[in-house]
Amino acid sequence: MPPPQEWPQGERWRMGDLLGRPPDFLVRSTPWTQPAEGTDQWWQPVVDSGLPEERWIKAIEVRPTPEGRRIVHHGNARWLVEYAVGKPGQLYADDTGQRMPANMQVRFDIHYHSVGEEITDYLTVGLWFYPRGHVPKYEVQHARMGVNTGDLDIPPHTVTKHQGFTPITVPTKILSYQPHMHIRGKAMSLEAVYPDGRVEMLSHVDDFQFNWHINYVYEDDVAPLLPAGTLVRVSAWHDNTASNRFNPDPNQWVGWGQRSYDEMYHAHVWYIELEQADYDAMVLERQAASRANDQ
Repeated sequence: MPPPQEWPQGERWRMGDLLGRPPDFLVRSTPWTQPAEGTDQWWQPVVDSGLPEERWIKAIEVRPTPEGRRIVHHGNARWLVEYAVGKPGQLYADDTGQRMPANMQVRFDIHYHSVGEEITDYLTVGLWFYPRGHVPKYEVQHARMGVNTGDLDIPPHTVTKHQGFTPITVPTKILSYQPHMHIRGKAMSLEAVYPDGRVEMLSHVDDFQFNWHINYVYEDDVAPLLPAGTLVRVSAWHDNTASNRFNPDPNQWVGWGQRSYDEMYHAHVWYIELEQADYDAMVLERQAASRANDQ
């Protein structure tokens, strides 16, 4: 028999394992105590980072306390990073990173749920910086695509499809895609509608699982390159039928809401904006690689 798997301990930084060092800087939310019983709560403290100078982020991770993992549905440190089950943080490719201004205020948005025991929790954000003075060529940016709160309407005993559209105004390279829905979420796709009318499927998750929030990172040679004028279409399917084993009540009419029993849909998309010359060079490089592979 092989030896048993040794799993990381709760206080271990996953990005630290990848980079071989502890975080360079920590930012912590103010604590919140969730009662043993009661409604879900959203704790939204704003804290001073204490960062004395502007730095560029190479990797970032956020985590609750070990006990807090029992009560945290998700937690955002806007617009730095998100915590959810299966999603600890981000590691950026060379020549890309996030800019963190000096004395930045960090706005937390943490969703807590009671579990029958009073628990106090806080989130800790760990940051790994590029060397002081190093400025990556591209700044990583984040967008929530597909958010249409007003028209999300899911009748009982139905499978629905909703769509949202985001215009791309400058040449853009998409780095990763993370679908987000709740327990009735079934599938989500990300498509590009190009200026010439062509439609290309960029990613399709056909078996969405709310228990795991997975960020799908594109390999560099296939990361979508989108010209200005492209429209990104997000399509989301929700299953409000008895065949969905996670559905608590298929007789309910469901709309947008923050609770897990409510619904929402959006795609977390991380991307970089390109100068036209860089975009053109990347397209030519891929065309040359494609021709070489065909020979």
